[in-house]
Parts: sequence; structure tokens; C-alpha cells
Amino acid sequence: MGKVMHSTLKDLRMYDVAHERKLKEQDYLNYLAGEYVFDALMAALGNMFSDKKHESKTFAQIREKPILSDLGEKQEEADEQSEYEQYRVQRMIDKLNWDLAHMDVESGEVS
Repeated sequence: MGKVMHSTLKDLRMYDVAHERKLKEQDYLNYLAGEYVFDALMAALGNMFSDKKHESKTFAQIREKPILSDLGEKQEEADEQSEYEQYRVQRMIDKLNWDLAHMDVESGEVS
């Protein structure tokens, strides 16, 4: 006989979430493919309709590196910015704590 499956609602939800992620990933890959096609068409059409004075461009000149490598660099920049913001906020908290610790309780002024 066949294997009987005993799944809970939570198990089925995990399959649903995995399927959604797979669809989103496929949609994103299709989007990236569309960007490549668009850039290639722009290079071709730009060369067809440009004046002879202008130098024709290849796809490699328009899109020097893969799209995903650009995304990696942007993510690294965002991570660095986030780390700096966290550092800056922590320094502000440290300063406020120091000011509170050295505040003259009666006068309300920092000593």
C-alpha cells in the first residue's frame, strides 16, 4: 500500500511558504533577464539610429559587469552605512548616560 501522510496545518504552511519563495525567486530571475535583454536592445538600437560621428557601443560597454555583482556591492555599502549608524547611535547613548551620571541632582546641571 501507499505511504500515508500525516501532515499538520503547520507542515502544509511551510510547503506554501517554500512555494511562494520559489515563485518570487523565479520572478526575480525573469526580471534580471529582462534587464539584460533591455540593455542589449538599447545597445543595438542606439547603434542603429546614432549618427556616424558617435562611436557605437557594445553591450559589454553599457553593462560592464553582471547585475548581481552590482547588487552585492550595493548591499555591502548599505551594510557599512548601517554599521556606522549603529556606532553613531551607541556613542550618543553613551554620551547621554555619561551626562546623566554626572548631572548635579539639585541644580539639574551637568557638573
